[in-house]
Amino acid sequence: MQAFIYTTGWGQEIEHAIPIVGITIQPLSYRWNKWPKDLDSLTVTGIEFVAKEGAVYPSAPPTPSMTPAAATSTKTPQTRSTNAPSIPQKVTNLKLKAGKKKQIKLSWNNQKQADGYEIYRSTKKNKGYQKIADGFKNKCNFADSKVKYAKNYYYKVRAYYLNGKNYQYGVFSDVKKLMLRRKAPAFNLKRKVTTDGIHYISIRLKSCSDPYLQMWVRFGKKKYKKIPLSKHKIKKNTALNFKYTPGKGKISFRIRSYRVQNKKRVYSKSKTKRI
Repeated sequence: MQAFIYTTGWGQEIEHAIPIVGITIQPLSYRWNKWPKDLDSLTVTGIEFVAKEGAVYPSAPPTPSMTPAAATSTKTPQTRSTNAPSIPQKVTNLKLKAGKKKQIKLSWNNQKQADGYEIYRSTKKNKGYQKIADGFKNKCNFADSKVKYAKNYYYKVRAYYLNGKNYQYGVFSDVKKLMLRRKAPAFNLKRKVTTDGIHYISIRLKSCSDPYLQMWVRFGKKKYKKIPLSKHKIKKNTALNFKYTPGKGKISFRIRSYRVQNKKRVYSKSKTKRI
């Protein structure tokens, strides 16, 4: 790490380290009563100021020189702001999640100094990205509703600064992927007994976004076993009854729905219940 030595203007040297590449560093002046005596280090917008070993902090302002020949300018030098780097930083913490409706929600860490963001999307990881939205000053979320179920979507986001009509773009975020699936079927489980003493579990389907079902069952913590179901379309409020032998332990059912698109099965999310 390259280091520069600057003065506070009161005879005390400060070691000025530069951890961020591309930031223009200029001398900074500090008023004597604004610099704590016991200060060892100070971090300002990512730039570290470290008190040089053995430095003595003033307890009072220095006496101005009365000799005209030795007089120096008392004007505080105009410094260039170092609050913003020359280009935006990389967008971090990009997250995707399915919305309540048919949409994919994006969120990322906000950069306070950014003038906006651009969002790019593709159905392939390494090519085919197109800009789908921009703007979002002081906003770090977006809902993409132009999506389809059972299709992979890849997203990346970058920040930009606006200088007049010129844009300065930062590095793209890491690429994130999400496939939107239909909701899992909603169902109820009940243990029942027939009049002649046969124990069975009744599964009543409350809602389903697809016409076909797949179902698995397990006892306790054993492996799930797939239940062979007919390939007829399932109707709402359909009841499926399964006979079982009573015993200690829970019985778990896992259900998901599917439909056929382009000769391929497209599955919903799955849901598990125990009884």
